Amino acid sequence: TTFSKKENKISSKIALNFVDMGCFQSKDHSNQAPKPEEGKVYSWDKKDRAQAKDYKLSGLKGETIVKKPGLLNGRQFVIEECQDCNIYLLDWTETVSVDECKNCNFFFGPVSGSLFLRDSSNCKWIAACQQLRTRNVSDSEILLHCTTKPSLETTKNLRIGCFRYNYSELFDQFEIAKLSPFNNDWSSVFDFNNSSDSYELIPLSDQMSSFLPPLLDVDKETEESNLPDSVVPKTYGVRNEKPFGSSGFLLFPKSSAKEAIQFSNDLYSKVAEGVIYQSREIRQISKKHTLDLFGEENKSLSAAYLYKSAIVMEVNLPEHEYSLLDSLVQSIQSKNPSIHFSPPPVSSAVIESFFTKDELSFS
Repeated sequence: TTFSKKENKISSKIALNFVDMGCFQSKDHSNQAPKPEEGKVYSWDKKDRAQAKDYKLSGLKGETIVKKPGLLNGRQFVIEECQDCNIYLLDWTETVSVDECKNCNFFFGPVSGSLFLRDSSNCKWIAACQQLRTRNVSDSEILLHCTTKPSLETTKNLRIGCFRYNYSELFDQFEIAKLSPFNNDWSSVFDFNNSSDSYELIPLSDQMSSFLPPLLDVDKETEESNLPDSVVPKTYGVRNEKPFGSSGFLLFPKSSAKEAIQFSNDLYSKVAEGVIYQSREIRQISKKHTLDLFGEENKSLSAAYLYKSAIVMEVNLPEHEYSLLDSLVQSIQSKNPSIHFSPPPVSSAVIESFFTKDELSFS
């Protein structure tokens, strides 16, 4: 039979493929003993051992540890039996547990799940989390962001205040951890022991600028980037009575979250006695919200916000500072007209409508 050049090339390729597959060059291995695999280390074994080391701190004394952004990426983190240490987790995590620590300072970036503080004394924390649980914690302080009620068990002399901290990656870390900076129930403490000496709330008047030892490189970057002092609004705390008789109300579109944060920081420098009593992120503005805020007659404003996500704040202040608040709001509205302001005194119906918890986003 005569083959064309093209057919000969195809036949050659097929033959080479059979050789590569071992069809023509196979060897007899029937008499060879299998090689032992004892002690073989797989890549995933190395990875697991590295993870155990990278996500646990144990038995440290007098050390400063900084985990920079991007090093943790939502992992669990364990800290135990540390003394006289400064520990900064500048990243988001899934859960964090602290056990048997003394005289330590901690910063924890957003914890998407639970933060456990146990059997520790004379410590300071700045932390953001979905849930806080303490047990046998004494003579300590925490500046807290917590989307649920902090739960205390057999805890003594714990001072609790509102979260205050910022660095360039922190806002995005809140987003990744699915925590809203505006949903902070730091003051709604549930004390299992119901004891008068379990905890006290730190007044806003207390200066917290030097709460933790400074991280010079982080602080310098924050200052040079002109970031607000804190990514979380400094709220008065709903467990405290309102200091003044009336409040103003602000509504920011969700897309203006960074402007809401900037406003919450500017307020305390420009309105001397005013406070943000509470803030919330609302999943979806309802018809009831718009009716309570704008009434039946203002349909165009209602349509602009209806069924959209939003951030709301209640600003409580004395009457003689109304004009200062008005000037501050006008300055931000000139750049973003979509921000709505209802000047004081705002009706209690509006406040109750927007701060009812079943209307809120707690993701």
